[in-house]
Amino acid sequence: MKLLIILLFSNLVWANESETPSNASKKIELPCDYTYEIANLIFKEKWNELAKYITFPIERDYPFPALEKQSFLDNPNLLFEKDMFKDGVKIKETAQGCMLNNGLLWANKTGDQKIFSINYETKMHKKMRTKMTSAQLAMLPQKLKNSKVMLSCVFNQNNYHVYKHIATGSYILLVANGTKVIKKIEKGSFKKDDTGIRYFQFQEQNAILSLADNIREGGYYLSLKTEEKEEKFYKCLGLVAGDK
Repeated sequence: MKLLIILLFSNLVWANESETPSNASKKIELPCDYTYEIANLIFKEKWNELAKYITFPIERDYPFPALEKQSFLDNPNLLFEKDMFKDGVKIKETAQGCMLNNGLLWANKTGDQKIFSINYETKMHKKMRTKMTSAQLAMLPQKLKNSKVMLSCVFNQNNYHVYKHIATGSYILLVANGTKVIKKIEKGSFKKDDTGIRYFQFQEQNAILSLADNIREGGYYLSLKTEEKEEKFYKCLGLVAGDK
């Protein structure tokens, strides 16, 4: 009996001590924990609260201009929709930042708690993009129809259209005179420099044809570089979405 009382007393003391703040394990907040709130705000469609995690203006692909805060609040489904997280959220801390759902969204893990990349297209955005670029998409052969227009501009009366094929991720260049395609180059490459300028490059025999998209300034440039000559740059006037 004496032994039983001692054991009960010991267990009681251990239980009480384990519940004290000094002994309880403290939850350590990790750098990416705040992104759970981002996913929750999107799922619950609380756009005003989500806006604090976004740096405006938001740069967007052709044919859309940069999105200001008020424009986002007026049409939030141009960027986000609750379906993005209908199956839950998975967050991974990487060297590049906080990755949500295998790269659907990226956010900073140091510095400002902000989203820095959105790799998702909403149903509203896709519908608008397809309608605005229907003329350029119509020029593609059937096997490449599932593409998006990355850039369209005109130089020397020829139109230059750069596409990204959705299934393969490859880049295609069509050069057209009006609606007639006069040149097609596939297997292009893409790069983006530290200033935000995007380059689409295509190999053409012994020359490299590049189209640069300075989306911050709205400027398009075409350059041709050969082995014998220095690279030259030409202004390529941006086409209004819907133009051929």
